[in-house]
This record gives sequence, C-alpha cells and structure tokens, in this order.
Amino acid sequence: MEKNVELTLIYEIYKELLTDNMRDVFEMYYYSDLSLREIGEEKQISYQAVNDTLKKAEKAIYEYENKLNLSKIKQNITKLNNKLNNENVDLNEVKQIAKELGEL
Repeated sequence: MEKNVELTLIYEIYKELLTDNMRDVFEMYYYSDLSLREIGEEKQISYQAVNDTLKKAEKAIYEYENKLNLSKIKQNITKLNNKLNNENVDLNEVKQIAKELGEL
C-alpha cells in the first residue's frame, strides 16, 4: 500500500489522539494538498514549524498503530465479515482470521 494512503487510513483511526494543530497541519497537507509553505502562510508559522508538526503527527500515528494495532484489527474484522457474508463460507478461513485477531 502506498505510504500516503496507508498513513491517511491510519490517521482516520487515531486523529482524535493528536493535538488540534497536528490535525490541522496533517489535513491541510494530505487532504487539501497544500505545500508546507502554503500551510505556513495560512497558519502564520514558519516552514520549519509546519514540517516539525507534520513529522510529529506522522510519528505519533505510527506509534499508536504499532502499540494498538487498530488498523490491522479493523482490516481483519472486515475480512472476517466478508467471509461470513459469503454463501460458500470456508470455516477454516474464518478460523484463521479469528486466530489472527486473537494474536493482535
């Protein structure tokens, strides 16, 4: 998965754990596609402050995921749900996914 896609998916899970400023900078950069300079101008802070804030937000998001694994759990629950909704349910596959969930 491309880094930006993965990061934004994980961000959606953990964004409430970030500061308001981190969320603003992250969303302006990844969702509004503004450059670091443009964000700095809009927020009236330096380019370096924007860069530092973005890096801290990214680091925090990855640290939360490494500790909590909520993104992986969500993916496995989605897989499990899809398998269970399939008419030809393979119980061995369901058991394997459930086992993986228990290991996270």
